Parts: sequence; structure tokens; C-alpha cells
Amino acid sequence: MKALQAFFQYAYLFVGVFFGYTVFKEYQATGNINWAFILLMVAAIGMFFFKRHFRKKFQNRK
Repeated sequence: MKALQAFFQYAYLFVGVFFGYTVFKEYQATGNINWAFILLMVAAIGMFFFKRHFRKKFQNRK
């Protein structure tokens, strides 16, 4: 169970980096900023830190 939680924690980080890369490449190609992808990138990176905080909190409790 702990390994699965850690996997999803880093999956959120990967998705956030992917959205950041997508925004960068689209901006380079067209000059337009896709605000929806920026919002999803911030949300995904935020979820990474949220999941990490609570996973460490539960590990320290035991």
C-alpha cells in the first residue's frame, strides 16, 4: 500500500512536469499561452506536495 501511495505521489509530479512541457512547447510554436494547462500543472504539482505531506505525517505517527 505504501509503495502504491508513493507511486501516485510521483505520478502527480510527472503529470505536472508534462503539462509544463506542453505549455512551453505550445508557447514556442504559436506564441499563445494555454491557461488551462497551466492551471492543471499547478494543481498536479500541488497534489504532489499535498500527498507527500500526508504520507510523511502518517508514517511518523506509527
